[in-house]
Amino acid sequence: MLKTRPQIFRLLTSLCVGCSLTGTLTLLGEAQPGSSIVQEFVQAVQKEKELGHGRRLALQMRIVNAGAASVDPLVGLLAHEDSRVRAVALSLLQEIGKQFDEDPLIVQLYLVDGLDRSAAEARDQMTRALVRAFVSDPAADIRRMAGFSLVHSAPGELIPHLADILRGGEEARLEETVPILLNLAEQTMMKRLTGPRTALIRSLLECVSAETAAPGVLEPVLRALGMMRAKEGGGLALRTLSHPEASLRAVAAFALGEFEAPSLALPLAQRLASERDGRVQQVILTGLARLKSPEAGPPLLEFARANSASAAAAPMAIEALAECGFRPACPWLRQAVSDPRSLEDVTDAAALALAKLGDAEAGAPLLEAFGRRPSPAILAALGELREERAVPFMLKLLRESTSVNLRLMAAVGLGHIADASAAASLIEALEQDEDERVRGQCAIALGRLRAGAGRAALEKALAQDETVHVRAYAAFALGDLGNPDSCPALRAALESTENQRSPDKIVLINAAAALLRLGDAQPVGVLHDQTRSHHPWNRQNALIALGLTRHPSARAYILRGLKDAHPMVRHAAVTAAGDLGDASLVPDLESARGDLYFQHDYHHGFRGYMVDMKIDEIVRALQAQSPPP
Repeated sequence: MLKTRPQIFRLLTSLCVGCSLTGTLTLLGEAQPGSSIVQEFVQAVQKEKELGHGRRLALQMRIVNAGAASVDPLVGLLAHEDSRVRAVALSLLQEIGKQFDEDPLIVQLYLVDGLDRSAAEARDQMTRALVRAFVSDPAADIRRMAGFSLVHSAPGELIPHLADILRGGEEARLEETVPILLNLAEQTMMKRLTGPRTALIRSLLECVSAETAAPGVLEPVLRALGMMRAKEGGGLALRTLSHPEASLRAVAAFALGEFEAPSLALPLAQRLASERDGRVQQVILTGLARLKSPEAGPPLLEFARANSASAAAAPMAIEALAECGFRPACPWLRQAVSDPRSLEDVTDAAALALAKLGDAEAGAPLLEAFGRRPSPAILAALGELREERAVPFMLKLLRESTSVNLRLMAAVGLGHIADASAAASLIEALEQDEDERVRGQCAIALGRLRAGAGRAALEKALAQDETVHVRAYAAFALGDLGNPDSCPALRAALESTENQRSPDKIVLINAAAALLRLGDAQPVGVLHDQTRSHHPWNRQNALIALGLTRHPSARAYILRGLKDAHPMVRHAAVTAAGDLGDASLVPDLESARGDLYFQHDYHHGFRGYMVDMKIDEIVRALQAQSPPP
């Protein structure tokens, strides 16, 4: 065992470790501050006005830098009678714990001068002290601090004590513990902590039953089970759907939607017939849209018909029907679109549902409805269905409408339909429309038309448009257009943006991707560089571009992107995997599950977008194109 500073210093020097030498010398020079410095710090806390902030901060840094040598005196302070001292000691222990996690080599080499124990043993002592503080400290703030610290440092040690608090049902402890429980549930998914997740699910299900648990216990348990997508809690959630309190029924519906178990969709949909609370109905409909099970279609359709006059319930029910892929609903949806008495929100929702379901008979009723009321939603549906009879309407709107949304959806629709007669109007709008979103979609549409007349306008927009994203769309569209004569314009854009200081490199990325698609392999290095950019937006766009170009190097960068620190980039890596079309990536996509993208809103049952949803979509697509042997 290494016990002397010279030995450690020589070993560190010989190994040339990757950490800062200055930081290492600081750490060694401040080793084992002993109780005197800690006591001095205690006095600084208790007599804050008599000691300057700078002096107090310096003492704090010395204690933290000493690492494991500070653990003993700090743990002793957790029994101090002054709650301020206990709070500061706890925060310093947390900082030392972070140091252990961030500098593993130092932890192994720096084994505490004069003590026969390792930093790992010191960490164990810290964990026991945190558990004692969480369980029995008289101050609620300190119990909370200790709980959140254990979530990150020792979740397995925290779980049994959380279960004891839930069983006890004491209102005050529950109030401070619920945020810790939800944070723990979230962390087990974000960090894919399989062991703690399993233990937490088991403990939660052992703690409660829908019939006997107090609402203050049942609600957070259901929230946590939903966050962890613990389908083992399906029975508990289904029983809670009959609870007299609407707030609990809403949380149960939310959890059922999160469990990702299609077998739960039918009983959840059947609950709609008897549910009278509008907020709970909306949460149920959100859950059914998440579960995407056609089995839920019949009760969903019945509910939509019965509530067709409700601007709140009917559009959500129609959206859920579309998400469930329930094509037998199409005749009623066409009727809802055709009926002039239908609410506008219902008409719009039915139009979009018909487009999502790919109803070949929807064109005539949609055109009729659009004639009564020009609507961006109806226009979007006509474009998605590639209804060629809508082209004259779209061209007229693109030229004459004062509504930005209508012009925007007209450009999008013309791109989907790809009617060559639209080229002149799209070029005119690309050059003259005042809204950059409309100009950008006109550029995309011209690329999809593959009309040679659009090349000059796209190259002009790439070089001269005043907004970054229109230039980026123009670069992308030139790749779609497929004319190698555009390569000089794309190379010029590449050169003019490569050294720009702007963090947004979307023009650079799209120009490089377009050149690759046109047969110029030289810019692939630009995309590789941007996958390592400090800005997640650039990493995201570079991954998507590599996937679209299907370059042989894309696979390696997608695998790295699946482990990126930013969820937006991980989502882009999943998307790129789908565009690449490599079925061998399915195991890697499966291993990336359990990834939260945005926080949930537990009170209303809404859910943030999840990387898992994209994984489900891409895995299904890849398996369909390459079925197992």
